[in-house]
Amino acid sequence: MIEAQAPDLQCDAPCSPGAGCCTEVFVHGTGAPVGWLRRGAPIAVPVSAGVDAVVDEFKRWLREHPGVAGLTQMPDVSPLAGLTPWPMSPRTFGSLSTIRLEQKYREVEVMGAGETVTLTLSPAHGVIAVHGAIADARDVYAGWDSPISQSEALAAAEQLLAGLQQDDEVEPVAWSVAEPELVAIVEIETMAHRMRLLKNGQDVGVMTVSAADGGMLDISFNSSSSLLDPEPVTVRSRTFQSDTYDIFDAGKQFVADLTHLDGQPLLGSSYMPLACQEDPGASPRCGQTRLGNLEVAVVDARGHEIADKQAMLLAPTSPSGTFLAQPPGTKDDPITEETRAAALQDAFYRLLATFRLFAPFKAGRWDSLWETLSGFPPDEFVPRVVYFFDTACIDGASGCAGSYFPAVKVNEVPTGTYDEHPWTDLPAHRPPAGPDEGMGKIVTSVESFRSIDVLFHEFGHIVDVFSFANTIGFGVVGSGCAGPGDMMCEKACVLDSTDESEALKETVADFLGIFAIGRLYTGLTYDSKCGAVSSIANSGVSTPVHGPTCVVNPSQIRSFLNERPTEPGVTPPEDGMLPTGKCGEGSGYRQGALVQAWWEWTHGQDCDAGAPFTCATFGEESFGATTGVEAMLYTLNLGNSTYYRKFLTDAEMYLQCVYGDVLATRWRAVWCHHEGLSCDTLPSPCPGLCGDGVADGDEACDHNDMAGKTCKDLGFAGGPLGCKSDCMFDTSQCEPLEAPTTGETPTTGTSTSADGSSGETAPDSATAGGGGVGTDAGCGCATGVANGAWLLGLAPLALRRRRRRCLDRHPHAR
Repeated sequence: MIEAQAPDLQCDAPCSPGAGCCTEVFVHGTGAPVGWLRRGAPIAVPVSAGVDAVVDEFKRWLREHPGVAGLTQMPDVSPLAGLTPWPMSPRTFGSLSTIRLEQKYREVEVMGAGETVTLTLSPAHGVIAVHGAIADARDVYAGWDSPISQSEALAAAEQLLAGLQQDDEVEPVAWSVAEPELVAIVEIETMAHRMRLLKNGQDVGVMTVSAADGGMLDISFNSSSSLLDPEPVTVRSRTFQSDTYDIFDAGKQFVADLTHLDGQPLLGSSYMPLACQEDPGASPRCGQTRLGNLEVAVVDARGHEIADKQAMLLAPTSPSGTFLAQPPGTKDDPITEETRAAALQDAFYRLLATFRLFAPFKAGRWDSLWETLSGFPPDEFVPRVVYFFDTACIDGASGCAGSYFPAVKVNEVPTGTYDEHPWTDLPAHRPPAGPDEGMGKIVTSVESFRSIDVLFHEFGHIVDVFSFANTIGFGVVGSGCAGPGDMMCEKACVLDSTDESEALKETVADFLGIFAIGRLYTGLTYDSKCGAVSSIANSGVSTPVHGPTCVVNPSQIRSFLNERPTEPGVTPPEDGMLPTGKCGEGSGYRQGALVQAWWEWTHGQDCDAGAPFTCATFGEESFGATTGVEAMLYTLNLGNSTYYRKFLTDAEMYLQCVYGDVLATRWRAVWCHHEGLSCDTLPSPCPGLCGDGVADGDEACDHNDMAGKTCKDLGFAGGPLGCKSDCMFDTSQCEPLEAPTTGETPTTGTSTSADGSSGETAPDSATAGGGGVGTDAGCGCATGVANGAWLLGLAPLALRRRRRRCLDRHPHAR
């Protein structure tokens, strides 16, 4: 039986340095809570109790702590009836588990930051973090009593879209909407009509208008655009051992060896339909090497639209997988069959290697576009990525990514019938039962091959899209669109809120792409190329690799506070016709300060912000890269309400709870000296548990675990060292030293001993343990001074104090 927890108002207070326990709340641009992190005071319910028990306890906790979630006092949990578990098992990330809850407001579907609520649980503590806005059925949302009709919603949307209509001499662009449905938006307490957004009849996203007055609330596009100005670095390498950045020496860039993926050239499929199996001479294509398998398929669009499947030809490849031609350098270069072959094989090689780099981290944690309706068995869905070369993105960018469903069209109208790209003859990407699956889509122009990182960046978007059904910021209403008023959104960009979500989406794609570049290009070590970060950051400002080899003055250490997104966004980005009510996404591309910090972390370095900019290695490069990407993938699983500070803080929480205080403190240090996070250390979300047999956190010992200490280490002559019930050392059996000629000798009485403890003081007393122990602000349990050994090398950082759980109050945690 789980014992109810009494309200702990001190732990509900905002976090500040020195707090014994606190709650870090994350907000929408309007200030409404969209998630919170309990530091030092988790919600006491173990994941082993089962999903239903966790949800029941969470609702009881919300009734007792309504202010954290922006709710008013409630006598019971009935207003939370719309919050129910998803029909899927908890996901695991290291030692943490996540439970997703779906949410309805008065039986109406919810969109935005409250569409899904995700709970993160530590096995020994309970719920340590909550992500999502909570719906209260007692509140009356705007437009609930008398919502506009579907026809009125369509008319309002058409009026708003009139500003997007363009006269194009080549191809007129027509915007329209279809299929309005009533939804609720929790973070702004508004009813809305959500509609499919169509561009020339093609489904490109969703548009949402207020059900109260038809005012615009959100436009979210399905695809994520890449850079409009890719870095002019030609990539001709065929293996990851070549020199990626030496554009003048073709011998260093061009290697005709494609045997680095399981020893097989390309690992593409062979064209062997039934006719070829019966008669290998039935077609010249029989046995031809194909650029595609169940992971990655490459399509040469040859300048045609993606929908024009019949115009696309098979990729020209050699059966042996070898070639000597360079890929096209610019869109103006003449493109021959050889240069196309080179470009397509190079793209296939890089994408397949990147896919397989991420696969172990994502095993069992890809999200189907159809979520729980997918016919794939639980945890077995893996998306296929279809790459379209030499065609345009919707917004004209050099590269873009998103989801892809190859529907059969009749008279240019999608029928809903699945058509597994006939231009490749690949095995169908279908589940054993259930609806046909969507896939990932990457589109690039010829120009994209002048950039090292476009394909890697776009693959980062694929990871984002298939880490959660809604990508970062998708459907989150900006603060400039929050409520009735004018039809149009107002320009807005509220920092440290969900307004940053569009920019963050691009930065995260960069993070994931940089991880791939750093791990795949084996010759590209941390500071072997000081300009590596500048080439990736592409911001027009010198961004050398942070370290004594590359940095010569403090101004080269980039600051996120100076570079963060501040400009309001407009949509579509290339036209700037409609304000989005959120921050512009452009400043999220190649965010210099954060790219500098991320390159530092993924190479296992922690470098000083001041001269001589010395770096301390905290592990092998693979350790920094692995822990960093694990933390990133955990945060992507949480939902679509993230923004910069929340994203980095959630990643820090993962590292603290899975890898411990030392690594988490190092994480905050790296982001601190690039001003991505504050430098203040805060209470741990996974405090040490006295009584679990493991001496961790601020515990001197725990049962028989003495943390490697002996009586001699504490200033005694010898003897057996013991551990008291409050996880402080028991020195009563230690042998004292011979009495010195001056001074005092350690005793076993009530005076303070060498470990700072007092042998006869009650462990729950406010003075237990002597002067080095303070009173727990939450429930009266004693907290000790943290062991300083784990802070070696981190002297500039403040000592973190951690709250110990009251075992008497929470017997299940023993």
